[in-house]
Amino acid sequence: MYDILLWLTGLAAVTCGLVGYLISRDVFHPLVFLGPMLAFSYFLTPLVLTSEGTIWRFLPADQMAFVQFFYLAGTLALAAGVMIGGYGGRWRPGKLALVPSWSARRQLRRAGLLLGGIGVAAFLYMIRNNGGLEATYSVAHGRGWSSTGYIREAFFLIVPALMLLLVANSGQRIRRADRRWIAVIASPLMLHGVLSAARGPTSMVLITLVVGWYMVRCRRPPLVLMAAGLGATGVLLLALVTSRSSIHLGGTFELSGFDRMLDFVGRATSGNEYILGSGIIINSRMTGSYEWGLAYLLTTVIRAIPRQVWPTQYEDTVAFFGMPGYDVRDTADFADTLGWTATNGAAAGLFAEVWQQFWWFGIILLFTIGWCYGRAWLLAVRRGGLWMMIHVIMLALSIFLTQQGFAPMLFRILFLGGAGWIVWRFMVRGRWHRPMALPPQFPQVAVPAGRQTLQAGGWHP
Repeated sequence: MYDILLWLTGLAAVTCGLVGYLISRDVFHPLVFLGPMLAFSYFLTPLVLTSEGTIWRFLPADQMAFVQFFYLAGTLALAAGVMIGGYGGRWRPGKLALVPSWSARRQLRRAGLLLGGIGVAAFLYMIRNNGGLEATYSVAHGRGWSSTGYIREAFFLIVPALMLLLVANSGQRIRRADRRWIAVIASPLMLHGVLSAARGPTSMVLITLVVGWYMVRCRRPPLVLMAAGLGATGVLLLALVTSRSSIHLGGTFELSGFDRMLDFVGRATSGNEYILGSGIIINSRMTGSYEWGLAYLLTTVIRAIPRQVWPTQYEDTVAFFGMPGYDVRDTADFADTLGWTATNGAAAGLFAEVWQQFWWFGIILLFTIGWCYGRAWLLAVRRGGLWMMIHVIMLALSIFLTQQGFAPMLFRILFLGGAGWIVWRFMVRGRWHRPMALPPQFPQVAVPAGRQTLQAGGWHP
């Protein structure tokens, strides 16, 4: 039964990605990204693990049919949410929701440079705190440091900054000056992703630049090219994580081969995402212990309070809710039920985290997450502007959602999306629909009759 459910999960993930494209005709539909990621986590990885047989040292075979059934149900719930949230949307070549006025373009650039400057400054500050660039990246998986969490997360403001600069060029070729700014602002995130062999930052900057560049020009790559690009990105991320020991300043920078990557996927350890996630589901069923959203409360409300103000914020919150066994260090201990303890800091994945938080009610949460993805895509296609930025940020954070869990994505989407919304609200919104006179040298734009006309710097019906 387990094998049948495993193949059904893989089929469902791939089919949902394909159906999402066929209905929307958009290779940037959320399911085109989420489908392959779910197939990797809940089909390809366990397929390799079970072929070696080492997975059964950690997980009881008689429990795995239930676990895989929940993975299948979670895949279908997430996909259903995306489809319903984006119902009625369809991308049409050459049709942009709105081209901003010259005044709005100027404000978009200023907002992008503001967030980009904060992100780059945070990066430089953390590198300086850690002894400089060489000291930071002369060791494997190096990174800068700050005792303030807001500064550590401010580094990722580079993502909405890049989208603001790209949206400023909606409906036109990207200006040479903006290309230079984009290269400067993106370089710290790209540098960190490569030198630290970090999957998250690397995928974030690649998705932001590629998807954002196509969307603001109202173009899409062919489906075959998109599939090849996603596959190449996945191989790159695997190569980075399996070659971390050699990727650092002064190292050999040798990327691992396919055999080593396959060995990494099929290596049965207590830190493997599939093994850890399955262990969490089985342990919760055996003990009847569920957290009922505590992780999301800690991630959002409690984490937003600086430690300088409340040093024992996590411990006090856990004690208040009467869950003294909750480990704020993310170390899962299954010694009493499964006979092993998870690797410190290992991620469990989306479905296991949702099960641990809400039992079967987690299916509702998965549907809601998918609905949010679908709605953001629909508004990005229909309205553009701010929603285009939100949609790309959500796609960029998809790797955190599928590979680590909803909690790691939740605080980042609130922080990055919130920062983008704030600068949009106070710097752009008032000018988005406000036309300004075109300069004399601005060329006339040919527009199909009966559609829209370009007047005074903006598109108007």
